[in-house]
Amino acid sequence: MEALTIDSNIDRLTRRREQLLTTLRHLDCQQMEVKHNTDWVDQAASESRIALLDGLRHDYRSALTRIHRALERIANHRYGTCAACHEPIE
Repeated sequence: MEALTIDSNIDRLTRRREQLLTTLRHLDCQQMEVKHNTDWVDQAASESRIALLDGLRHDYRSALTRIHRALERIANHRYGTCAACHEPIE
């Protein structure tokens, strides 16, 4: 894979990682607010909001894991190569 393409992918992955980390911090704050807010009309609304935030946090953490693995493959010169057949991926 060309160095320019690799550098571009590193930049793109790094920017996305920072966006995800910012979003996760925001979701953590939102979850703390929900847990400490006693003004909910009912318990079901509170539990629904917490479940939604948990799901979002799980999805964003999964994306972070995929980015981390991609950056590791770049560092190990395996990025852009199929893990099964070891052929270059266009």
